[in-house]
Amino acid sequence: MARTDSNVFRSDSLPVPVAARGDTARISPKVYQCRAFQVGGNLVFQQGGRRSLPSLPFRRWLMRIHDDLLAVHRRVDPWAVYFPEDLTTFEKLVLVLEDRRFFAHSGIDVIAALRETLKMVFFLKHGGASTIDMQFVRSTTDYKERTFSRKVYEMLLASIIQFRYSKITILRSYLGFAYFGWGLRGCEEASARMFGQGTGSLDLKQSAFLASMLVFPLPKVPTASWSRRVLRRANYIESVYVRRKKRFDEIARGEVVQST
Repeated sequence: MARTDSNVFRSDSLPVPVAARGDTARISPKVYQCRAFQVGGNLVFQQGGRRSLPSLPFRRWLMRIHDDLLAVHRRVDPWAVYFPEDLTTFEKLVLVLEDRRFFAHSGIDVIAALRETLKMVFFLKHGGASTIDMQFVRSTTDYKERTFSRKVYEMLLASIIQFRYSKITILRSYLGFAYFGWGLRGCEEASARMFGQGTGSLDLKQSAFLASMLVFPLPKVPTASWSRRVLRRANYIESVYVRRKKRFDEIARGEVVQST
């Protein structure tokens, strides 16, 4: 009569053949669960369920996410949420220019993404639909390639950081590290170079000009053509802000204050 042994054998306890040099990335180790039966004088193995360990590329992908999240964390300003208490005029104009639904979405602006996708389908001029969260991720991880996979990866990281940092922290950390032109990193450095004062002291026109430099960074040798483009963009931002000033002035400490 057959006797069942309760021992379960795992293949990872057995010797594993050595792969040829350079083939290790294609190895996907398996774990087999076997039950042993004693039939007569022989030991018979019956294979049970089988599950796969995460493949090496998948583990590398998780490590890549971990490393990039650490890179983002190193650029986060832990004091950004405290001062100033309310958004400055410059910060509001950045929202007008870059991401008007910044406080309403969770890292991905679905409406903007659908709009730009439709434009692309009909061969119209379109943008990248990047949110401030995605731009913060891109500036800290330094991925420059213009591919669909890179955009999706940015969306993933932008969604993840929502669970760790407040919106106001993301906004100000991005502006503190954003590229404003040749030798200019961060809004305070750019404001000091262009106007000799901090962003909190800028008037409306100065704030609009500085916000426009996110789209048209300062070149190594400024030209009249660059100045015209920045001024044209600044005038557009200023006009939008003036028309919707009440709406943007209701934004305080990272939340949109609902009118009652």
